[in-house]
Amino acid sequence: MRRITPFDSLFNALHDFDGLVRFVPAGRSRQAPSQFQPAMECLTRGNDLVLRAELPGVDPAKVEVTVVEGDLVLRGEKPGPVAEEESTMLIHRGRFERRFTLPENVDAERMKASFLNGVLEVTIPSVAREPVRTIPIEVRSEAHGQEKAA
Repeated sequence: MRRITPFDSLFNALHDFDGLVRFVPAGRSRQAPSQFQPAMECLTRGNDLVLRAELPGVDPAKVEVTVVEGDLVLRGEKPGPVAEEESTMLIHRGRFERRFTLPENVDAERMKASFLNGVLEVTIPSVAREPVRTIPIEVRSEAHGQEKAA
């Protein structure tokens, strides 16, 4: 049986979004052919959500990771060829931005980002939830509209 995590809705949204972006009917283009969009991956590590973005050739100092109104925003730019070089544009370059709506139970203050070998990894810790408490409530029986005299 599959364990349900609080991040399932984010995974589903990311999967659905990527499916829409990749499916483009013949003869139509959603973006310029030279536009760079990093490949993304979502996974969980313990109670944390982890987003990875493949950013080969991108300077880590030029990558911006922010949280804006509940969205995780990744921005940056993959540089183009030097002016005197000729290019057939087989490698996509340019500015990029990816946005992800964060679940409500994440701790944005403790988020961490690292960049290693062209891969940006953002770790998003979840807020610990209190265990569900059961509070008994006493049910008193009273005669229909009559109070018992002491």
